Amino acid sequence: MPVLARRGLTVSALVALFVFLRIDLLREPAIWLGWNSDSAIFGLMAKRMRDGAGFDVYFWGQNYLGPLTSALAALLRRGLLDPLGLGPEAGPLALRLSSRAQVAFGIAVSFLAIERLFGYAVAVFAGVWLAVSPPFLVQFSAVPMGPEMAFALGSVLFFLTA
Repeated sequence: MPVLARRGLTVSALVALFVFLRIDLLREPAIWLGWNSDSAIFGLMAKRMRDGAGFDVYFWGQNYLGPLTSALAALLRRGLLDPLGLGPEAGPLALRLSSRAQVAFGIAVSFLAIERLFGYAVAVFAGVWLAVSPPFLVQFSAVPMGPEMAFALGSVLFFLTA
């Protein structure tokens, strides 16, 4: 099998595994559960963007992708979910879909980077680990965040090279 086809199939399988394991979070009653204050800020930004009231960016000192999650959520809601007539659950669903899309992208990029650095077998293992683990592990593997990042990345690199 050609290398590009193998990579494409593997990335597709990893993203499918990630989506499959979290599909219940996109349905009632889970769509309304598990939100925190960060989600509220993302939701407020997305609502303002969707309503055409501006591209307000609220910064509260967190190390996130800024308004990208909110912009994706606003685009999904306005372009897809509102026309489908989903009602009140369209807001939480748009936020979940946009954040899941970012994590899936992170899994794909991590797989490709790890494959280049350590080979296909290690990349598949790491990709499965990222797909089945909590999504914040993708963030820890991609964003410098201080001492905890050094510990997490050091642990992963030690594990991969041992």
